[in-house]
Amino acid sequence: MAKPHPKARADRDGTDLTTAHAAISTVRVARGVDEKMEKRETTAALLYDLTIFSKVVFIITPVIVVAFALPLGFLLAELEGWDDIDGFYYLMSVLCGLPNGLTDESPTRTRARRWTSSSCSGRGA
Repeated sequence: MAKPHPKARADRDGTDLTTAHAAISTVRVARGVDEKMEKRETTAALLYDLTIFSKVVFIITPVIVVAFALPLGFLLAELEGWDDIDGFYYLMSVLCGLPNGLTDESPTRTRARRWTSSSCSGRGA
């Protein structure tokens, strides 16, 4: 039978050093676990933010631009006497700031030019 480990020297407050060492090692393990959990939470938060950013950039923003350009483009086409799709293409190219338009049409009437500039500046009609 093995001899029990002799008690370590007691501190002034009456605790043994073995208890103190056990507490310290427990704190070290807990700190390591906390650091790993914090790293996982940080990574999860970063992935969540990246997912939200991707949804906004690649899904929500294009849907909003198309939803805005569709009725206003059709109205512009009516003002100019174009096909409906040409008004939509023209307004999409203006809203997206494309250097080369998506259609060969451009507004010639003053009222249509005002409509285009007001709808693209965000003020509406």
